[in-house]
Amino acid sequence: MRNQLEENEPELVIMGKPPDDIEVDAKAFMSNPLDTVASSEHLLVKETNIALSRFAVEHFAVRETGSGTLGTIERFFAEHDVPFHTV
Repeated sequence: MRNQLEENEPELVIMGKPPDDIEVDAKAFMSNPLDTVASSEHLLVKETNIALSRFAVEHFAVRETGSGTLGTIERFFAEHDVPFHTV
Protein backbone atom coordinates (compact mmCIF):
# COMPACT_ATOMS: atom_id res chain seq x y z
CA MET A 1 0.00 0.00 0.00
CA ARG A 2 2.84 2.39 0.81
CA ASN A 3 4.31 2.10 -2.69
CA GLN A 4 0.89 2.65 -4.23
CA LEU A 5 0.35 5.79 -2.14
CA GLU A 6 3.73 7.15 -3.21
CA GLU A 7 2.76 6.65 -6.86
CA ASN A 8 -0.77 8.07 -6.40
CA GLU A 9 -2.19 4.80 -7.71
CA PRO A 10 -5.20 4.23 -5.46
CA GLU A 11 -7.88 6.87 -5.71
CA LEU A 12 -9.38 6.17 -2.30
CA VAL A 13 -8.01 4.21 0.66
CA ILE A 14 -9.32 3.42 4.13
CA MET A 15 -6.54 3.00 6.68
CA GLY A 16 -5.86 3.63 10.34
CA LYS A 17 -3.19 6.30 10.01
CA PRO A 18 -1.64 7.54 6.79
CA PRO A 19 2.17 7.67 6.64
CA ASP A 20 3.57 10.99 7.85
CA ASP A 21 6.11 11.21 5.04
CA ILE A 22 3.72 10.82 2.10
CA GLU A 23 1.57 13.78 1.03
CA VAL A 24 -2.07 12.73 1.12
CA ASP A 25 -5.36 14.36 2.04
CA ALA A 26 -6.74 12.32 4.96
CA LYS A 27 -10.08 12.84 6.65
CA ALA A 28 -11.37 10.85 9.63
CA PHE A 29 -14.90 9.62 9.02
CA MET A 30 -15.51 7.46 12.10
CA SER A 31 -14.29 7.07 15.65
CA ASN A 32 -12.26 4.00 16.51
CA PRO A 33 -12.48 3.33 20.24
CA LEU A 34 -10.05 0.89 21.81
CA ASP A 35 -10.90 -1.22 24.85
CA THR A 36 -8.77 -2.93 27.45
CA VAL A 37 -9.45 -6.64 27.82
CA ALA A 38 -8.44 -8.47 30.99
CA SER A 39 -8.76 -11.79 32.72
CA SER A 40 -11.69 -11.88 35.12
CA GLU A 41 -9.09 -12.36 37.86
CA HIS A 42 -7.08 -9.18 37.14
CA LEU A 43 -7.19 -6.59 39.95
CA LEU A 44 -8.40 -3.79 37.68
CA VAL A 45 -11.54 -5.67 36.64
CA LYS A 46 -13.28 -4.65 39.85
CA GLU A 47 -12.33 -0.96 39.48
CA THR A 48 -14.22 1.77 37.64
CA ASN A 49 -13.00 5.13 36.30
CA ILE A 50 -9.41 3.92 36.16
CA ALA A 51 -6.87 6.73 35.76
CA LEU A 52 -4.55 6.29 32.77
CA SER A 53 -1.56 6.67 35.09
CA ARG A 54 -2.60 3.39 36.76
CA PHE A 55 -1.67 1.56 33.54
CA ALA A 56 1.97 2.72 33.85
CA VAL A 57 2.82 -0.37 35.91
CA GLU A 58 0.94 -2.85 33.71
CA HIS A 59 2.33 -4.91 30.82
CA PHE A 60 0.12 -5.33 27.78
CA ALA A 61 -0.11 -7.94 25.05
CA VAL A 62 -0.35 -5.92 21.83
CA ARG A 63 -0.45 -6.09 18.04
CA GLU A 64 2.74 -6.51 16.03
CA THR A 65 5.27 -3.73 15.58
CA GLY A 66 4.12 -1.40 12.84
CA SER A 67 0.40 -2.01 13.32
CA GLY A 68 -1.85 1.02 13.38
CA THR A 69 -3.42 -0.11 16.65
CA LEU A 70 -0.08 -0.31 18.41
CA GLY A 71 0.98 3.07 17.01
CA THR A 72 -2.25 4.66 18.22
CA ILE A 73 -1.80 3.24 21.71
CA GLU A 74 1.85 4.30 21.91
CA ARG A 75 1.03 7.85 20.79
CA PHE A 76 -1.84 8.12 23.26
CA PHE A 77 0.29 7.05 26.21
CA ALA A 78 3.18 9.31 25.12
CA GLU A 79 0.84 12.32 24.74
CA HIS A 80 -0.21 11.77 28.36
CA ASP A 81 3.35 11.14 29.64
CA VAL A 82 2.46 7.63 30.80
CA PRO A 83 4.96 4.80 30.25
CA PHE A 84 3.64 1.97 28.08
CA HIS A 85 5.00 -1.56 28.61
CA THR A 86 4.43 -4.69 26.55
CA VAL A 87 4.97 -8.37 27.29
